Amino acid sequence: MISFIVPVRYLKEDYVYKRALELISLFETFDKDVELVISDASKIKMLHTDSEKIKIVNLEYTSGIYSPAKARNACIEYCTKEFLFFLDVDLAFSEVFIISLFDIVKEKILSARAQFIMLPCLYLSELGTKQFDKSLNKKKTIDLFRDSYIYGNNIYVERLAINTSAIVLRRKYFIEIGMFSEDFSGHGGEDFELLHRLASYNPHSMKNHDYYYDKVEQFIVNYKGFRQYLSLYAFEYFFSDLLLVHRWHKRELFNRFYMKRVGNENLLIQKMKQHDLNNYLWNSKKPFVNYQEYLEFLLLSHGYDVTQAIGFKRLKDNNIIKGPLDAKIRKLITRPKLFFIDMLKNKVK
Repeated sequence: MISFIVPVRYLKEDYVYKRALELISLFETFDKDVELVISDASKIKMLHTDSEKIKIVNLEYTSGIYSPAKARNACIEYCTKEFLFFLDVDLAFSEVFIISLFDIVKEKILSARAQFIMLPCLYLSELGTKQFDKSLNKKKTIDLFRDSYIYGNNIYVERLAINTSAIVLRRKYFIEIGMFSEDFSGHGGEDFELLHRLASYNPHSMKNHDYYYDKVEQFIVNYKGFRQYLSLYAFEYFFSDLLLVHRWHKRELFNRFYMKRVGNENLLIQKMKQHDLNNYLWNSKKPFVNYQEYLEFLLLSHGYDVTQAIGFKRLKDNNIIKGPLDAKIRKLITRPKLFFIDMLKNKVK
């Protein structure tokens, strides 16, 4: 039914390699309705399996900047299932995830209620990652993490990524709309560009007035532009067993992969506007929602007291913890303009 596509590139037996091994071991236990397709763009290929449910696609190694878009696209001809699910190697899920995924694909895509599904994820802290890895009940642990985040705690969860590249859609449809754009290399851009095209063909409402605005925000309530618009495709899954977790790992400060961030952000807006020159897109006449009211409605409809469930807009006062120094240095290196804007904003506060 579903082909899980996972791109990897490792230099040694690092966290990427180890988590790829974990995925291989996990998928060896699944039935024939799912298959794992890993694209390995590493110099030294160390991943192997004898399982018929797992394919290792060995891409030619290049010394250039790694392109997740090319790596994902290269897997398509090896996929044998009707549906594709793009999963990053550092994402994980609960014991009931696969069954829940089958159910939602049948409910939404097979019934023609939707052409695609996008799943959100919680970015775990180092402590949260350790707790998740040792947990014997992943579902219960993710439920705990979700509530902790909703109530403004950041001991287990650093942030919520409501828009992700964890996208499910028909293989045939993915090919028809042009797959991932290979104009992107390095970190960021290719996932939002694909989501933009998917939204343009399947709009939930008219675009918000500032749709082409792009700025990363820590708290969901502050989302604007296309990040705000696209988030409405994923919120219903945040409260379900389809919520993913991103496990913490160290990042190299000076990595060419992350240096492409600003260039990819500019290319993304350019390609979005170019795509939207087609007048047959965005055919919804439904007004865009009042975003803050929508978030409160979601919380209330899932049984939360909005006076206590503050995580979409701020942390609890006793949970204000400064981010790690290396994250700030990375922002200074990769996005210096945003770094100084945030510094001035915090100084004003």
